[in-house]
Amino acid sequence: MLAALALLALPATTMGDRAGHGAERRGLGALIAHDSARDNPAAAVAQTTLQRGEMGKVSYRITTVPNRTKVDWGVTVRCMRGFLIDYFPGPGDFKTGTRPGGFGGTFRVPLKDPDYCTFAVAGQTFEHDAGKRVTVKIYNKGRR
Repeated sequence: MLAALALLALPATTMGDRAGHGAERRGLGALIAHDSARDNPAAAVAQTTLQRGEMGKVSYRITTVPNRTKVDWGVTVRCMRGFLIDYFPGPGDFKTGTRPGGFGGTFRVPLKDPDYCTFAVAGQTFEHDAGKRVTVKIYNKGRR
């Protein structure tokens, strides 16, 4: 019976971090988008659109289970101001790489004072990593 109660309590204690509260304490801000996958290979994509006045410091974090599992990853930002559209990285360029999970960064906003921006981050494990999990999250610190 004690083991069953412990198993029921486990999800309740881990939900705080899934909700992004641990991230707020680490200074990343509020969790605004996330995705997680486990497969052979696993691919997760998180995307969000923020309007003018909602954007603070927008960042991403890619984690894996087990920790430090290698992932292919990429980020992109698309912003509009009036009829002007700009991207980071630019058309034909890519902000990608392969790294062990447990890293993150800050999105670069390519336009000054945009009307809105769409932020996306993706992570994918390799085929030989069957059963591994990858999670991608987007945070917004400051406004919102």
